[in-house]
Amino acid sequence: GALGHEKPDGQAHFVPGYQLSHDEKTVRIAVDLPGVRMDDINVDLTNDDSVLHISGGRKFEVDGKVEQFIFDKRFTLGEGVDIENMSANLVDGVLTVTAPKLELDEAQAENGNNRKIPITAFDPNLDG
Repeated sequence: GALGHEKPDGQAHFVPGYQLSHDEKTVRIAVDLPGVRMDDINVDLTNDDSVLHISGGRKFEVDGKVEQFIFDKRFTLGEGVDIENMSANLVDGVLTVTAPKLELDEAQAENGNNRKIPITAFDPNLDG
């Protein structure tokens, strides 16, 4: 390169766009990572498995210099997410992390000592 323009590899941070969605059974996090290869993405659970950490980068050459975009995004997972069965899928530049919800009622999530008592529909008038 020309004199005075020598510098270490350029690094730029970018915040990817994302979308959170959930229904009764599933939590989904979709993150836009255009041009990022699967090998350059890390998906980890941190903070006692309560935080989903998505990080990585994308390198490309500009005028003979290597430029690098770095991303680092964290999502706090609520109670009742089945981390054992989480999956991550990269399609068309969108990383989708999917986690089933555990079937917990509010009391059980707050206090592990509580036990749910099942309620049955029993009509005493039908007892023969």
